[in-house]
Order: sequence, then structure tokens, then C-alpha cells
Amino acid sequence: MLIYQHLGKSVSAVTTPVWCGMAATVARERGLSVEILDCEAEDLDAKSAAEMVVAARPRLAAVVAYGHQPNASCQNLEFATSLLEEVAGRPPYVTTMIFGLAVATLWPEILDATVAVYAARGEGVETVVSAALSLRDGGVVTEAPGLVWRQGDGLVHSNPPPPVMETVPRVAYDLMDAGRYRAHNHHALTGPRAPYASLYASLGCHARCSFCPIQAPFKDGSPNTEGANAYRLKPPATVVGEIDWLAEHWGARTIRFDDEMFGLNQRWVRALCGLLAGRPYVKELNLWAYARVDTVKDGLLPLLREAGFRWLCLGIESADQGVLDATRKGYAASETERVVREIEAAGIEVLANYIVGLPGDTEETVEATVAQALTLRTAFLNVYAAMPYVGIQLWEDTRKRDPSLLPERWSGYSQHSYRTRPLPTAALTAERVLRLRDAFHIRYYSDPGYLQMVAGRFGPAVANEMHTSLTKPLARALLGHPPP
Repeated sequence: MLIYQHLGKSVSAVTTPVWCGMAATVARERGLSVEILDCEAEDLDAKSAAEMVVAARPRLAAVVAYGHQPNASCQNLEFATSLLEEVAGRPPYVTTMIFGLAVATLWPEILDATVAVYAARGEGVETVVSAALSLRDGGVVTEAPGLVWRQGDGLVHSNPPPPVMETVPRVAYDLMDAGRYRAHNHHALTGPRAPYASLYASLGCHARCSFCPIQAPFKDGSPNTEGANAYRLKPPATVVGEIDWLAEHWGARTIRFDDEMFGLNQRWVRALCGLLAGRPYVKELNLWAYARVDTVKDGLLPLLREAGFRWLCLGIESADQGVLDATRKGYAASETERVVREIEAAGIEVLANYIVGLPGDTEETVEATVAQALTLRTAFLNVYAAMPYVGIQLWEDTRKRDPSLLPERWSGYSQHSYRTRPLPTAALTAERVLRLRDAFHIRYYSDPGYLQMVAGRFGPAVANEMHTSLTKPLARALLGHPPP
């Protein structure tokens, strides 16, 4: 309820904690024993989760505040800070650490604002593993790279972060309960909703879009990323090995690639598709991946479809070229419709992402974007309000210019929470941005042409479900609504 309101009951996904799984793999490779407590999957409140943490008596309890898309990492800090407070209030004493995307940028403030014993700069994996090894072996914990801690004087101190990981670790799915995860409702339109898993084939991104914080954990002083964005790929055989394991041990066919830049390296994607196409389960695969309008190249789409990809998520953001240019998106808005139609012609569904309230947005540019969405009529879409996520240029600018515009609580960074607080533009107040965002969503999913298309493609029951989902709108404090 805190983050998704009523949508959390059935619409939102419950997805595998990828960063926990990667950290667990590295820890086990270094001789440590690890357990994963997935509070979301087990539907635990902070009190219940803290009781389980303390009962396990770990040498180090690491709270991982990463989202399954970069923008979700801020909202997850609401629960993370509550969990840390609950753990600290129970004997016996447990050494705690917090790391994640927003922590990589705000580590002094977050350590001050929580009761965590330690925080981690950068990606966090090497820091938490090094600290755990020191605790096990009687070493000096404060020598761990990237460690943030309080000295006796009460001041926050830190070590320089380690370089980013050279390789992307596999995910320790064997430490997770397959029965607790489910795909997003739209992903289930083309295959089973469960068993379900998500994975990373890469870390980082080459782009510098002003609204996305994806690079925050990889740019915190690491010497090998200065002046350039960090971007690393798993070998295609390693990725397929993970999918093989999920297919064999979990029976999973519905899998999502969490990489924001999945299609960036064309040679790599082609190699991956070639390996997947030869798998005995390929015709049952229901794969989902991000893409950009400018990374969908000639000849790639048939290979993706043959490899089991049934969804591509495009960050369209806006129909206005001036707005796109202001965010450094880097491609022509005029290309969008052609690319969408090519994807659909290849037998792959499109999830279109739009953002309302980007710098330069006006009533007219938002209306043009709504009109584009209704023309494209993709199988599904997400509409976001521009938010000052920690680590992005919009956050930097807002913090310097008028910090009162930032959300008062971490849950205010959630697009679907009661306390959502988007940014204003020069032409639109924050309240107006939120109204336009919510109206965009309702207008699209109640459009007769869209509902007719969905009924024809997925069945009348799906169209009816989408239409009836609008009968309970999200409550918004900023718009004067009572709490849900």
C-alpha cells in the first residue's frame, strides 16, 4: 500500500532481487555463507522482517536498496530505513549495512538519517563482501573499500569506492523461493505469469539522459569510469546458462531482462539470440527486454522473436523533439512510429514508456504526446511523472535551486504512492503535472479504439479487466485526496 496502493495486490510484479543475488554469488565465491530474506516476496512488514534478521544472528546484515528499474531505488529506501530501525531496537546486536543506487550518491546523508552501522559507496557488492570477510576473520572492517561509517566523534567517514566490477556476477537464484515471484500483469498476456524471474545481462548505460539515475552506483569516483559511463556485458553463454538453470530448476519461461540498455551492443545481442534459438524450450519462452528507438537495427527483430522475446519496452518519453533534446535523449521523435510498427510486425509486443513534466513540457507538448500514444496504440504503456530521482541532473538542479520541491519522504518518489511529488516545469505546477499524468493513463486505457484492439489481440476478458481497473483511481495527497 505504501508504494503501489491497491495496485500492489495484483497488478505490480513481485520480482527476483537481482542485486541481492549478485552480491550473494560474489560472497559465496569468497567463502562466505549467505541467506537472502526477500521482504517484498514474503510480504513482510519491517517488524516481522527484523525479527527474522535478528533470529538468524548474521555477522553482517546488508539491506539492499536497489529497485528493479533505477527509478525504483529511491522509493525502496522508505522500507529499508524502517527495517534498520527495527533491527537496531532488538537484541542481540546485529551489524548492519545499507547499499544501493541512491546510497551511492547520498551516502553521508543516508548514514546520518538511518541507524545502519555502515553504508557502502559505489555498487556496494565489493564493500559488503570485504566487510563481511573482515568481521569473520577478525580484520579491520573500516579498511573495506567504499565503506562509510561514523567515528567516535560522530562524524561520517568513508573510504574511496572500489572500481566497478569487471564482470557481471550470476544471480544466486537457488537462495530464492521460486513460488513467490510473478511477472507484471502485461507480461502475462503472452505467457504464464509464474514461475518468473528477472536478470541482468549488463550493468550500466552509455547514455546520459537527464531523468535517469542508472549510472549513479558506477560513477562514484571509480578510476576506470572517469569521463565515461560504465557499461559491462555478461558473455552470452553465461546469460543463457542462467536461463537454462531457471528453465530446469524453476520451470521458468517468463523472464525479464532488467538492463536499461539491453540492445546497445548489436553483436552481443545477435550472439545471445543464436544461443537461445537452439534451446529446446525456446518456443515456450516469454522474454521481456528494454530497447531504445535508436537501437532497434535492421535484421535484429526476427532474431529476437526466434529467441523467445515477446516484449520490448521503448522509452519514448515525449512526442516533442524539443523536450527530447532537453533531456539528451539523443534521437529523432519522427523515428518512433516506424520503429514501433517494425517491432509489432515482427510479432513482438511494445510496452511504451512516457514521461509527463520533463523540462520544456507544456499543456501543448503533453497533449501531443497523448495524441501520439493513442495513434501508436501499443499493447501496453506506462506513464510517469518527471521525478527528481537521487543522482540525476534534475535532482542536482532542484536541490541547488529549491530543495522544498523534493519529496518529503522516500515514498514520495514512487509514481503510484499517495505521497507522490513530481517536479514542476516552467509552464506546469507539480499538481498540474500529476493531474496530466493520471489523466493520460485513464484516457489511454479507456479509449474505445485501444480496448477494441486489446480485445482482438488478447481476448475480451483482458480488455474488460483493463477498463474496470480504472474504476479505482490512485489517491494523491498533492491533489487533496484523502489517504487510501
